[in-house]
Amino acid sequence: MYGGGEADALPARGSLGARLRELVDSGRVRLVTGFRTAELRDDATGVTVLDASGAALGPFDEIVASTGFRPDLAMLAELRLDVDPVVESPRALASFIDPNVHSCGTVPPHGAEELRHPEPGFYVVGMKSYGRAPTFLMLTGYEQVRSVVAELTGDHEAARRVDLTLPATGVCSATPGADAETACCTVTAEATAAGACCEDSLNVPAGASCCAPAPTEAASACCAPTSAVVTTLARPGASASALRTETIKTDTIKDVVREKYAAVARTVTAEAGSCCGATASQQGPISWKLYGAETAELPTEAVAASRGCGNPTALAELRSGEVVLDLGSGGGIDVLLSARRVGPAGKAYGLDMTDEMLALARENQRKAGVDNVEFLKGEIEHVPLPDNAVDVIISNCVINLSADKDAVLAEAFRVLKPGGRFAVSDVVVRGDVPAEIRRSVELWIGCVAGALEESDYRAKLQKAGFETVELEPTRIYRAEDARDALARAGLEADAIVPAIEGKFMSAFIRARKPRR
Repeated sequence: MYGGGEADALPARGSLGARLRELVDSGRVRLVTGFRTAELRDDATGVTVLDASGAALGPFDEIVASTGFRPDLAMLAELRLDVDPVVESPRALASFIDPNVHSCGTVPPHGAEELRHPEPGFYVVGMKSYGRAPTFLMLTGYEQVRSVVAELTGDHEAARRVDLTLPATGVCSATPGADAETACCTVTAEATAAGACCEDSLNVPAGASCCAPAPTEAASACCAPTSAVVTTLARPGASASALRTETIKTDTIKDVVREKYAAVARTVTAEAGSCCGATASQQGPISWKLYGAETAELPTEAVAASRGCGNPTALAELRSGEVVLDLGSGGGIDVLLSARRVGPAGKAYGLDMTDEMLALARENQRKAGVDNVEFLKGEIEHVPLPDNAVDVIISNCVINLSADKDAVLAEAFRVLKPGGRFAVSDVVVRGDVPAEIRRSVELWIGCVAGALEESDYRAKLQKAGFETVELEPTRIYRAEDARDALARAGLEADAIVPAIEGKFMSAFIRARKPRR
């Protein structure tokens, strides 16, 4: 809020922040925190801002919004541009800055390679390069300019060598009144993965900064005075286009998936506190209308958070007294349904790697009043349960998100009891898929790019040791439904849609671990 004062690596920003602090301290500027705008009301007295409870600020003569904008590119109408239709940034940059996936502290460094347009020698740099995304950092802009200048002057190697150093100057702090030198704003790698540096402070526990959902160090260390460099972000792989190479890095996919589903949990939690309650309004064509009356007694947040592609609990033939494990349990819908089916003598485990989803799932368990449930934190490639621990493994459109499916299936085999059942819903492919789709992180997290061809799914299950493998299609998707997702991923939808018609489907996959 106030920058880093004298310790700020950008002196002008530190000076501006110091002047702002003086205005707030003197009472000439009123700083309001913890206010979620729900309504703007315009009348003869001016514009009044209201939150969901009816608390009001104003009236005001003029309101200046600084949370993003719609860029005006009219002056560039005569130039050849390649702009993402949703984010309105250069197409190659869009998936890196999408505010539904990234905060300012998780945007990978980027330069000329991502900022170029078809018009020779033309680049847009600075805040306007981000289109409608409100995640821009000035340090990012300086690195953009350095890279573009290097490219224009012929130093192509320097243009491609892009990284970003964020100093610990307090500029990320969610506690404006805190002293810059003692603010808990250490942007560690763990914090970055958790959504540093500009996450909504209203979603952060009291006492923590926006650099992580909670302090990543002991309290005695978190707030230690520092002005040293706290993290250096590097472009993924050899360049930012590494996200579009034939092999996408496992860690890259995992980080993006984690943040994507954390954002879903935050949205559902926020909607639950609104006058309208949680909804499934953001569910796409894959997740729409999967459940029936069986969810009537579940918390609405459990249903709204569902991003599955089937209803595995309805097809898994669960029996009383069985132990069930849900891989990638999300908001808990399938775990809670399973717990009812296995009854008090059985148990349902949910495994998820996302703190926000785990918190939402445990709250849904509390609301549902279900005791025979336990939610575990972990990755589906490394299940935190002993060998031969569960009777049934279910999963709902999660295995396709993993970049190491062999590890997932090997772990599923390990934790199943002899004779145990593998019963999951997943997106499966029939036939060849254009390479552009396989290379897209945006489509990977949308359950498409990581989907296995059905013969590959069977082969991997058999390789892991499973027998009696069955694959039953439950829904075949129209390629036209993917048009918007293809456009968001920077792909030519008109060219790709005919090539994927009828190739993607939801399927129920069954297999069994041998009894001996």
